Amino acid sequence: MFGIFKKKKKIDFLYSDLKPGDRIRRILTEFILPELEPLGFRLHKSELTFKRDIGDYQHIIYFQKTRMNSGNFVCKFMPHLSIESNGLKKYYKKNGVKFSGNPMIHNRSAQYLECWNKELLDYGWYDLVNYDNNKVVESLKNNLLNCGMEFFKHSESEIGIVDYIMSLNSHYPIAPTLYDICKMYNNKNKAKEILNWFRDFQMNTDKTFDDSVLESVTERETELKNWL
Repeated sequence: MFGIFKKKKKIDFLYSDLKPGDRIRRILTEFILPELEPLGFRLHKSELTFKRDIGDYQHIIYFQKTRMNSGNFVCKFMPHLSIESNGLKKYYKKNGVKFSGNPMIHNRSAQYLECWNKELLDYGWYDLVNYDNNKVVESLKNNLLNCGMEFFKHSESEIGIVDYIMSLNSHYPIAPTLYDICKMYNNKNKAKEILNWFRDFQMNTDKTFDDSVLESVTERETELKNWL
């Protein structure tokens, strides 16, 4: 009976007087940037995004804001990690292939990374209204430095990202791009393995693919036959 009058535990807020977008950026700048900057990341001024270039790849950490954000009533953000290829863009340009921006190789929301500690994630969102902000910051920091950097390690070798994506057995439409990475590094055996990986799945599933994906795979199969 007396539990009805139990006081709600006080939540520690950070910069709750700022608008949600400004508040999230302030937290990223003050608490997360000092941890990521020594690793080569830079926080972009116009986006809630950290980026760094490692060899032929670009590592990106993007923070999505919910459209429901409002004052200190709703203030949520969702981390996404992605890997793009600077090298593949140059390779396409060299070979006369038109492509806008860097080719996206892999993208995962933090909530779908097995190694990510999801204790303070609310359906993928970090909540700065209903959770202690210092605990949110500490959780985000530890996750990025451990799980996040582990995710990016897959692109530290030439075709490491190719092996990683194939091991997931789920990202089959990206097979043409994975083939192109192997072509860029002149790894014919792995390129052949990718095409077989795609066709094996296609023969044993009811899943359908866009015509553009199927055409791209067929083009690369023809190309493979002429690969010296």
